[in-house]
Amino acid sequence: MHYRKEVVRRFLADVERQTPTTIDVLQAMWMIAKAWNLVTEKTIANCFKKSGFKVTCEDEEDDLPVAELARTWQRVQEELHLQESDFEDFVTFDNDLAICGELTDADIVTSVLPVTDAEADEDEEEEGEIDEHNFTIKDAYNALNTIKSVFLKKGGLSDDVVKSITKLDCALDVITHTGGKQTTINDFFSNK
Repeated sequence: MHYRKEVVRRFLADVERQTPTTIDVLQAMWMIAKAWNLVTEKTIANCFKKSGFKVTCEDEEDDLPVAELARTWQRVQEELHLQESDFEDFVTFDNDLAICGELTDADIVTSVLPVTDAEADEDEEEEGEIDEHNFTIKDAYNALNTIKSVFLKKGGLSDDVVKSITKLDCALDVITHTGGKQTTINDFFSNK
């Protein structure tokens, strides 16, 4: 459900930007990583409880992600003036989807080749000092995508790095959906 919520958020963001929605495999993988990191221990315990395993946990919470996704889907229908699409069809549209493919020998060789000096020099030329100006949330998302690309190209993409990146992504989502504005250091100390 968290993944589907990310897809709907992406779709709504593209509607607002008036751009077509395209999600490639890499973007889907990042969305899946983010969704998995949002799954709580309590959710997993409740899954075991519903399947008949004896689990000691507190009262079961409502399935908030499904309810929130349903509200978001309703908004999509209203915004795009869609016909009464069956929400269940949306939730299960990819149940029969093929989830793997075969790599060619060339693809495998390319993926393990080291980065050449020319490519490294080109990357260093792109790095420069950042001009200070009013950064937007769009700038933050672009920067996050750049960070993802660097870790993918240069290696070092450990579980901790993926979790950190998805936490940043979630924090940006909160700012985006709450209309957050930049605060001052005085605001920080006044809340304590």
